[in-house]
Amino acid sequence: MTGVDGAVLVEVRDGIATLTLNRPGAGNAIDAALAGGFADAVHATVADPAVAVIVLQARGRSFCVGGDLSAMAASPDRAGMVANVLGRMNAAIALLRRGTRPVVAFVQGAVAGGGLGIALSADVIIAEPATRFVFAYPRVGLPPDCGVSWLLPRAIGARPAMAMALTGADLDAAEALRRGLVSEVVPADEGSARVTALAARIAAAPAAHAAARQLMLNAADVPLSSALDDEYAAMLGLVGSDEAGRRIAGFLERAR
Repeated sequence: MTGVDGAVLVEVRDGIATLTLNRPGAGNAIDAALAGGFADAVHATVADPAVAVIVLQARGRSFCVGGDLSAMAASPDRAGMVANVLGRMNAAIALLRRGTRPVVAFVQGAVAGGGLGIALSADVIIAEPATRFVFAYPRVGLPPDCGVSWLLPRAIGARPAMAMALTGADLDAAEALRRGLVSEVVPADEGSARVTALAARIAAAPAAHAAARQLMLNAADVPLSSALDDEYAAMLGLVGSDEAGRRIAGFLERAR
């Protein structure tokens, strides 16, 4: 793996870009190095034509515990430090959401505060059974960041998200699955293999999956007529491609 300041590791193989948060001793708390490394890694992989799918994961016991409170407390200019960190994180999360590459997150341990925003930027979230999702902001007197106020209601619904924000109640992996916050809960010793298999499946049909992702994301904010127009344009853009031709022929051959 190649790193950006060591805080985020990047590996690209067989169309899959794996971005690994790499501050395990600090719970992968978001400081300037991790924010800068994450932003640089996202920009590089989104711009890489060899990348068909992006995987987000983390080393250590926790996926990400949120902002680095120790770094905030030690900074002589707390607002300036947070502005720098959030500026980089916000740009990266926005780019992941508006980009064409499907994003898969594999999470474990604590997924808290800004770490929740990182996870929710993914299209598919696979969690280990011991994972806990925490809306941690009020505990330290801060508001949501990293897109949580926008992403969480769209993941679990407006009222459950508001209740989570106001009560501070955590969600374990089973409850997160029931509410639709995560896609799957997989035993810890099977998670890596499951993520690899899923990412490989997505990467095998990059154009179709990229189009499906974009249509599904856009449809949440447009009327049916616009969604139908978008589907029409996407279908005509792909149906004449060589890839579609091969896949249609292969499907018919298998059916016979």
